[in-house]
Amino acid sequence: MVWRWVLMVCVTMVLNSWLLAQPKVTVQGTLKGYFITPQEELILRSVILSSSDANETAKEELHLLWMGYYFEGWLKSEKPVKSITIFADGHLIWKRELPKSILQGAVPDLKLPLQLHTRYGKLWKVRLSFEDDGVTELPLKPVGVKFKSILPLKIDWLDLVRIKVVKNFLARYGDLLFPSWNAERTPFALQGEGGQWVFINHPKPPKGAKRYLGPSPLKEKIWVIDRWLTFNIHPEAAEAPEINGVHTVVLPFRPYWFALPEYETQRNDIEALMRLSTILHECFHAWYNQQHFLELAVNLPANWLATREFARFFSAIKSMETELLDQAITAQDIDLKNEALKRFLVLRRHEPPKPEYQTVLKAGQISELAEGVASVLEEQAFKLLMEKWHEYLPLLSIDPFLPKQKIHLQPRWRSYPNSPYFTGAAQLTLLEQLGVDWKQHLQAAKFHVTLDEMLSKFVASKAVAWQPLSPEQESKIAQVVWKQVDEQLAILKQAEVEVQEQGFEEFRKRLNGEKFGLWVKILFPKEVLARFPAIQFPINGQWQESLDVFTWDCRVEVRRLCWVSQETMQSLVVRAYLPMEKDEVFWFRWWGRDLELKGEGFELYVPQARLIKTKECLWLVGQSRSLSGENPLWARRVMNMKRAVWLAASLSLLLAISNNAVRAQVPEGVSVTATITGNFRDANTGQIVYLTLNGLDETNNPPGNWHSIVGETYTFNITMESSEPMSMSLILLGFDGQELARVEAIEQPTQRLSVQAQQQSPYGCEMKYRLRAHVKIPCPEHKKVICSEFWWEPYHVPLPPPQLGTVVVHVFDGATGQPLSGAGINIPEADILGATNPQGIWTGQLWADRKGTSYTIIISSPPNRTQVWCLIQQKVRLFPQGMQEAWVYLWPHYPISGQIQFEGRSGDPQQATVKATKGKITLNGVVNPDGSFVIPGFGGAPTEGEWTVTVTYPGAVSITPPSRKVVVPNHCGVGAIRPGSHNPVDAGVFVIRLPFPKGPGGGG
Repeated sequence: MVWRWVLMVCVTMVLNSWLLAQPKVTVQGTLKGYFITPQEELILRSVILSSSDANETAKEELHLLWMGYYFEGWLKSEKPVKSITIFADGHLIWKRELPKSILQGAVPDLKLPLQLHTRYGKLWKVRLSFEDDGVTELPLKPVGVKFKSILPLKIDWLDLVRIKVVKNFLARYGDLLFPSWNAERTPFALQGEGGQWVFINHPKPPKGAKRYLGPSPLKEKIWVIDRWLTFNIHPEAAEAPEINGVHTVVLPFRPYWFALPEYETQRNDIEALMRLSTILHECFHAWYNQQHFLELAVNLPANWLATREFARFFSAIKSMETELLDQAITAQDIDLKNEALKRFLVLRRHEPPKPEYQTVLKAGQISELAEGVASVLEEQAFKLLMEKWHEYLPLLSIDPFLPKQKIHLQPRWRSYPNSPYFTGAAQLTLLEQLGVDWKQHLQAAKFHVTLDEMLSKFVASKAVAWQPLSPEQESKIAQVVWKQVDEQLAILKQAEVEVQEQGFEEFRKRLNGEKFGLWVKILFPKEVLARFPAIQFPINGQWQESLDVFTWDCRVEVRRLCWVSQETMQSLVVRAYLPMEKDEVFWFRWWGRDLELKGEGFELYVPQARLIKTKECLWLVGQSRSLSGENPLWARRVMNMKRAVWLAASLSLLLAISNNAVRAQVPEGVSVTATITGNFRDANTGQIVYLTLNGLDETNNPPGNWHSIVGETYTFNITMESSEPMSMSLILLGFDGQELARVEAIEQPTQRLSVQAQQQSPYGCEMKYRLRAHVKIPCPEHKKVICSEFWWEPYHVPLPPPQLGTVVVHVFDGATGQPLSGAGINIPEADILGATNPQGIWTGQLWADRKGTSYTIIISSPPNRTQVWCLIQQKVRLFPQGMQEAWVYLWPHYPISGQIQFEGRSGDPQQATVKATKGKITLNGVVNPDGSFVIPGFGGAPTEGEWTVTVTYPGAVSITPPSRKVVVPNHCGVGAIRPGSHNPVDAGVFVIRLPFPKGPGGGG
């Protein structure tokens, strides 16, 4: 017993001495993100993580989700710390070798939060190295909370709450929107990360799906399956296809769903609202397909799908119909409105000259019936949801991007011209303008009626000043309309051959190493230019170091020398020329008909992309489809085969070049690997993580939009291997084009060559580096003859501008106090021209130095206002990651007014001349028949100051007074560079005395 006691004393002494020797170190911070409570509620919380042993017991339990959590903390140590490393279940997620040892500091030490993604585990620990080479590891544990298991669903958990809200909302109010509309039996399929699919309330889930019995905010039957490959969905599209015989609402996965607004992220308020609006739209499609409605059938010739004839016919006819319907909706003149509507109905009713045209019209009628009703009901349902505020609150409590005030979105269908969305919703809008209850008629007919049939039925009795057409008139109009369709078809067919076929063949040929220039042209509709003023360039163009062109569905981002010019016709054409190097490789992929193109120093997303070959160069031409400003890229749908066979068929014939086409440059038997290691930022969520990225193929990298960070050091590792000894060389060029490392095996052939280098990122535009791999392969017959050479440029990691601040300008009409839509925003230092949205708000991100950058914001009235308004100038100083808000009230200016009276014999007031003078400035006035006058008389308004008002009259005996001084006050306040009066300035009464007829005395 004694020896046991002695042993225990010795062990205790050793432990005590060891514990006393350990430095006192504390690491603590907050973990912010989404959790599931034991009550199966989704909540947004911040939890304290600490390395200290928490004495308090856990008061609650929370389930972690498959997502990235935000961590921001600090450390405090008694001994100087020289390096910090954070692990998640042994996986390194952040590392910092400090240039100078510290006793305390932030973790991470950047103005960005650390990403703790649960794919790496939930056991986090910090390893600290000290100056004396000592090392300690500290686990990070939650304080007051116990973390339960990570739930296996790798989906957007906010979608579960959205679905719950939509189902409850339609259960209460769906019947008010459309008879018997609800989502009680509507199944959903949610795409998750890594190919996972989650099925909700689906009666026939795919084979292999397993029942999920874990906690969920949505009380429905849930199945989950990994790697379900039988169904293909566009990565940014929502739709309601038929899955195992059941129409299902399918929602794609967005890897940034958990992003928070405190950090620079890809999410925003419009995105949050549109996700909800899209679910409403697709819920109608799923419900509609479940009903026993009569179907409108159409037979499509099989050869049309192969030759794309159907797609061309559909595009030409829809373009014509869109133009006529838009004019019928918006025209103020009754005759113009009726004329457009008559031409549209003739196009639908009159027998077309070719049988295939009739088939196209029938297919359009079927598609627009479902899409038109779904689009209008989506708009009405969203408006009602905003009015029923208690239905909206459950979402507001967990999605910080949702606006806290009630808003109304613009009708989205106007953003889809030349489509069934537009033609369908436009006809329903016309029926509502005529006072027709189209919902009742569709329900009574069980949808076995086309929208144009309903329009024809009611327009004669409901439309104002409607005069029916005679058969001869209809025939004449039909000939003109169908002739225009034929002309459009000829243009489309020619473009398809010259643009799609020859253009892509030239594109592929030039990818093989020829030097060429890529021209980019983006055409913006007039509606976009009305909201966003045109970018101004010299007529002949100019060379510049960068270019940024952004709309909702178009993105041109260039960080290299490019030639930029513009052509202004009916719409703006932005044209940029990028000289491409001979050995340059760039990557591209198709999203439907839109092309995404990446290369060194440029990133393009071009909607409706086409490649045109000319003698001089290759053109990449796109057409922006944004009309209302409310259709972000992620909200566009790709219609399924049943709803739009024409689009699905055309997609199958688009040429796509995969990465394999580029990899074909590598000789057979040679492989190249390149990795980049360091701290990267996820531009989707605003978080950082320590990664080793594949520099040649981004598909092999962890999910996320990874960008390098200014000032961070990155390690490059490149290896080239061959199946037999060869002469090889590797040259690595860094950010600035300087050679970082070189290794050669020319005289002594080898099978393996590797090179490693480090470099600090000096700027944040992009990660510019290039790998040149040179291989000499001896021919079998002549061992010393070079048969093959290649240069390989790895995939570059693009970077956004790193030093960004946010400017938010709120503009109000000073007279009414209401938000002012379309107010002009001009920031000369940044060469930015913009306009406020319907809520009177303009938001922009500008470059900002760490010491602060000053900008001048000039706010002007909307261009469509006839009056002159205040012009306000405000100075702001912007810092990185900071935000400056400006609240501006604009007022219209008013002219100088007065009155002319006659004493004795009356005269004609409009013979009088009135003017106002201030210094060298003279403004002429206009006199009305009643004697009142305004200065100036042809628009505009006098600025502040003292003006002299003078009245003259031919042959007047006297004018009292002949002139009068008036003061125009400055009501615009601080910052006004166009000051003036917000009220009419009264110049008083001027009395004119005229001579009596036939002499001063009036006698004969």
